[in-house]
Amino acid sequence: MIVTPRRWADTVAGEWEDIAAYAAGTLTLDSDIVARYEQAIAAYTGAPHAAAISSGRRGMRMIFEHLGVGAGDEVIVPAYTLDALIPLIQDLGAIPVTADADLRTMNMTCESFERAITPRTRAVLVLHAFGAPAPMTDIVALAESRGIAVVEDCAHALGARHRGRHLGTLGYAGFYSFEPTKPINTYGGGIVVSADDALITKVRAYNASLPEELGTFVTKAKTVQREQLLFRSGLAFPILAALSTPGIRGPVNRLYRSRQSVPSAAACYSRIQAHLGLKKLDTLPARLERRNALAAIYRGVLEPAIPVQQIAEGDESTWYFLTATLPRPAKNVRARLLWSGVDAAVEEEIMDDCAAMLGQPCAPHAAALFLQNLALPLYDGMDEAAARRAANTLNRLIR
Repeated sequence: MIVTPRRWADTVAGEWEDIAAYAAGTLTLDSDIVARYEQAIAAYTGAPHAAAISSGRRGMRMIFEHLGVGAGDEVIVPAYTLDALIPLIQDLGAIPVTADADLRTMNMTCESFERAITPRTRAVLVLHAFGAPAPMTDIVALAESRGIAVVEDCAHALGARHRGRHLGTLGYAGFYSFEPTKPINTYGGGIVVSADDALITKVRAYNASLPEELGTFVTKAKTVQREQLLFRSGLAFPILAALSTPGIRGPVNRLYRSRQSVPSAAACYSRIQAHLGLKKLDTLPARLERRNALAAIYRGVLEPAIPVQQIAEGDESTWYFLTATLPRPAKNVRARLLWSGVDAAVEEEIMDDCAAMLGQPCAPHAAALFLQNLALPLYDGMDEAAARRAANTLNRLIR
């Protein structure tokens, strides 16, 4: 069965050939191309400085290290975020403290942030969930009044804006991710942005000290090629069916996650990645405009009982995921959607309930979002008819 995928990695003409040629040593790229990509990202976002690194996660770790976050310090984190970020904070000796999400925006609120503050709070990690801006004006004002550093998790959000300003440029520092389905796909890597020249110098020096290691990069590119072939041929359906089947969904999903290539901390952000990034940065504004048009279709077609993530007036999202909150557990609907030809994601495939994972007091909104959120198809190149079909199918199933 041919299924509409919920996500699809962006590629440009000649990309596969460039990757193969560079890996074979037959494509030569300028030695300053990574620096040019950093400058292009800084110019696009309005950030004073930008520094490339092997992954967004590594960038986050270096930001906290530079701030001196360590033993006994508390870092406030979203209750609804990726659980893999939590150990990176704990490895510094710091204590992650969760702040609940808003049910409509799915982001941390200023009120939940304030409730989590204690005399030991050193920093706050603000996620812009699925590219939707968190209420940064209020969060930054509160943080500055308490001497708390604001770090923006913009893994989903390159190109999104809060009140006209690019996300990542509103706090002390921000970091972006360039994994395959992110707004810019360079098959891994990330960039740190900040006005702190010392931080940026440190990140650049770290990246420059490491060798190019193309194994993970090439593996990711081949994985994307393989996944796209599976969807085009209809062979993705059995795998998706296993992921949506109770009893085996958990083990299959864990196996899938375990096979994802993690960037090496001992490898730099490479020239070929910057080469791809420069090309995709040029197309980013048009792609984001298209994603916003698709999101508008979903908002117009989905019934009121299925609210889509809310974006504050005047803000702009990347719509990294199109998430809707169902009136019942999403996993009960996901398999029926698949049999109607619509791929979707639920629970830990979207985000994690980190308050529950940490054994901290319940964050009721994060718990509800974890169970009831559904990620529907939305990706670069998706046609409007597919969005309407997916929305109408979900309406029918919920009725």
